[in-house]
Amino acid sequence: MNKIITKSLTLNALLSVFISIPLGFKTPVQAQSNQDCSSALNTVAEQIYSYGTSINIAEYNNANDRYIGNPSNRKAMIVFMLGNPIYQDTNSILFLENSLTKSDSIAANILNSFQLQQDWANHLVKNCNNLATVTFAKAHSGWSNEYAIQTNGLTAPRECLDPAMDSGEFLPWNYTYCT
Repeated sequence: MNKIITKSLTLNALLSVFISIPLGFKTPVQAQSNQDCSSALNTVAEQIYSYGTSINIAEYNNANDRYIGNPSNRKAMIVFMLGNPIYQDTNSILFLENSLTKSDSIAANILNSFQLQQDWANHLVKNCNNLATVTFAKAHSGWSNEYAIQTNGLTAPRECLDPAMDSGEFLPWNYTYCT
């Protein structure tokens, strides 16, 4: 029990330092101007990490690039990449590696828990006023679950379409191609 508390405190301290001190890393626009968003991101990251998987969080401001019908004026999207091995990409805002050998199976368990992911996505969009979509994905697998903001201010999972149907045109807001 003490080890878990220590890890949690260490992670919380790490996240606090990461978000509050400019270290030259990109941080989401909302995390820079909105303490509630920073806190929400920290909470979700801490919960995911506490399950025992590595995590890379990246932020993009292109949620509307492939979609039509966004019911909000929000443009940001957050991607939580889970499992090992993970690498930081140019849009990473947080990278935490967990050396547990079960990191990939834990990531798969999280991706199979749709209610948990939707709860996290709803928590984030409630606290990050520019966030339109939240994606949870397993590293190096193509497996991802996307949650998009709705007119009620909450998220809904995007429905999966056969990738063979990809015409290169814009998709309706609540759909994505399966991977």
